[in-house]
Amino acid sequence: SESLQEQLCFAMRTLSVHTGIVAELGKQGGVEAVLQAADVNEANAAVVEHALASLVNLVASEETHSTISKQGTYGLGIDVVTRAMNTHSSNMAVLLRSCMALRSLVAFPAQFEALASGSRFGSVAAVMRGMS
Repeated sequence: SESLQEQLCFAMRTLSVHTGIVAELGKQGGVEAVLQAADVNEANAAVVEHALASLVNLVASEETHSTISKQGTYGLGIDVVTRAMNTHSSNMAVLLRSCMALRSLVAFPAQFEALASGSRFGSVAAVMRGMS
């Protein structure tokens, strides 16, 4: 249920604040889990907000960044964040977490090019729309 997904994403958000376990959460599929929750529950702003907040925490370490880059999850992250910005364009909490997630996803130099490539360019446009 969406209520359960919201609580699970909130739990991941809480767990992912603890830097000592972030790398392990990343290795165990935490990034994929929160992206899937945001994707499947795209219309639920609370699930999306908690999932994006978890994503911000999970990708804060270079080790987790490396893991998601190797798994091909990075592009999915950009796509989920972009859809969240477009779907919840009037929800300030989701927009804030979306911007924070984008910033975290491109925190390491190898990721800058991916942000502006292909369909992921939509994230730049979504940020610009939010600024106007």
